[in-house]
Amino acid sequence: MKRRLSVFATLALLALSLPALAETFVVTRNDDPAPNGCLPGDCSLREAIASANANANADTIQVPAGQFGLPRGGLVITGSVTISGSFNPATDVEGNGEFPVFDIKGAINVNLSNLRLRAHGAHAVNAEPETHTILGGIRIPDSDSQVWVGQSYNSGGSLDIDSSDIHAYVDCGNIALCRVTDSTLLRLQAGSGSNSLIDVEIALSLIDGAAGNSGAVIQTNGSVSITDTTIRDTSIGLLFVSGSPSQVSLDHLTYSGNRGPLDVRVQSPISLIDSEFSGNVNDDINGGPGAIHASGGSNWQIAGSSFIGNTGNGDIGGAVLVEKDADVAIRNSTFSANTFSAGSAAGARGATIGYIADDGVISVSLAHVTIVPAAFAPLGILGSALGGIGGDSFHLNLDVINSIVRGTCSLDTGAMDINLGNIESPGDTCQFNPNYNLVDVTSGALGLGTLGDHGGATRTYVPGAASVAIDQANALECLDTDQRGYQRPFGNGCDVGAVERGAEDRVFADGFD
Repeated sequence: MKRRLSVFATLALLALSLPALAETFVVTRNDDPAPNGCLPGDCSLREAIASANANANADTIQVPAGQFGLPRGGLVITGSVTISGSFNPATDVEGNGEFPVFDIKGAINVNLSNLRLRAHGAHAVNAEPETHTILGGIRIPDSDSQVWVGQSYNSGGSLDIDSSDIHAYVDCGNIALCRVTDSTLLRLQAGSGSNSLIDVEIALSLIDGAAGNSGAVIQTNGSVSITDTTIRDTSIGLLFVSGSPSQVSLDHLTYSGNRGPLDVRVQSPISLIDSEFSGNVNDDINGGPGAIHASGGSNWQIAGSSFIGNTGNGDIGGAVLVEKDADVAIRNSTFSANTFSAGSAAGARGATIGYIADDGVISVSLAHVTIVPAAFAPLGILGSALGGIGGDSFHLNLDVINSIVRGTCSLDTGAMDINLGNIESPGDTCQFNPNYNLVDVTSGALGLGTLGDHGGATRTYVPGAASVAIDQANALECLDTDQRGYQRPFGNGCDVGAVERGAEDRVFADGFD
């Protein structure tokens, strides 16, 4: 005879076979007692985390506004959880200075939101390599409270920072993805060398060096994307110092007031679009450019960008220095008032763009570029526009096409290669062939206007209506658009330089915006 289970026994077995449901724990006390369970009306933050750790599902912990001290040490998280606080008034979680505030362990998903963290010399957040960590609306006001995620090689974890304000060091380690969106950081370290495969994504964010050791250092073989982001007033700028990124994409980057350049010392393709570098002053005692240092076999495509008032500290390259097998192509871009510091000016070459072609093979190519020197510069500079060391065809490829050089060059004999459709004003120092270029043009005939917002993403110069630059570019080498994105040619031919005068009017010519 077959035995039949009772209804109650059947339900009991069914309950055992079903996964436990996720729970919500509400923190009701802000002290840190010895844990004895998260009870209704009697639950500390530590007790809530302990209860969430014991549950296999992704629980939620709600933390009210107030001050939450941790005299018993850090909070260890071993289960997937969302911990949500209050933004205004704030939920403050304060460590004891010895242990991390949040110590996250294992391949789990952890979402921390709307919390203000102080670690007093320890880590505000410490996460193991396989953890997927989200920091949303997190505020870390002190530079001694670091965020430290994943230190083993090529783990599968991630760090996602969104809408946060972190005035501290953030180290992404060797996780798979480091993403920063709509946030402010003091310093970012991503990856740790040639074995790292981390992908880095930064968008709509600010790296602000108002205080401390600041900037960003990226070391990876993965991809890097930085868009609509400002890097300002940092001590080290943005550095790529090891690895070989599969692609570096920089779009609408504002780089200003930094004490070091965007420095790429690794082999990688780099796209820099619609970006502006202004007021960067290199203070490295070993010298260097103010805006961009291209070396290590890096391959640059720069377009639609402006370089304004940058100051180098060395012998070569005030704004841009190209050396050591780097390849730099600059299109539709503007350079204005770049120079050297007074201490390095005597004999320094290339206050705008400089190169060193005695170590490996380098390439510098300019097309539809406008260069205007500083109105006042320290004495002794050689070449307010272009200058460098090396001139033989084995080490150097130097091409300048359809560009305005309102300044001087200091080039070794034979340095200039292809040169078509250019204007040099007011002298004849750039080795331009007068049969294919306009040289020794007066400033009045060149007739450039003032630097300003004339449409597009970055500041530009627009040639006057009577400028010799109008319609004088080499037609075969004319680019399809100007720096502002307006179509070329406008009129009887393409204009020399970065801007096509009148092209903006074409937008309305057929009645459409």
